Amino acid sequence: MPGSVKLAAKAMATRASYEWQYSTDQKTWTHAPSSLQAKTVITGLTSGTTVYFRVRGVTKAGEGAYSQIVQILVS
Repeated sequence: MPGSVKLAAKAMATRASYEWQYSTDQKTWTHAPSSLQAKTVITGLTSGTTVYFRVRGVTKAGEGAYSQIVQILVS
């Protein structure tokens, strides 16, 4: 059964976009759709699986560093 996760990050700047990634092994990362807000919902995840997430902000000055990795058990 597919699950979903709601994610929120601290806003990086007034005008920023956010690049979201997720992984089940922290080696291979999948890009989720970018957003213009510091929050998103990632769907289609496998329930009962531990998934790792990270995000980075992008401004006109360039790409920021990825955030610390967050581990979530998808329900």
